[in-house]
Amino acid sequence: MAATAVSSECKQCKVNGCKRQSSALCYHCNRNVFKKHFVEHTDETTAQLNPLSDSVNELYSKFHNLTVNEKRIIRRT
Repeated sequence: MAATAVSSECKQCKVNGCKRQSSALCYHCNRNVFKKHFVEHTDETTAQLNPLSDSVNELYSKFHNLTVNEKRIIRRT
């Protein structure tokens, strides 16, 4: 059976000025980062996405509560 080689190359954190070895890969931005920076990045992303999610949910609720006639008017425009 053939063996697959696994790279043991250490990657440096992609945050500017950080010299540490990365310990996580952010699938959102595809960057290798140090654990502390990954947590900070996750917190920042969550802070941005929560208000967006709230807005989408509000729009969905408004659309869902429209009457059939109101929906027909919207589709014609």
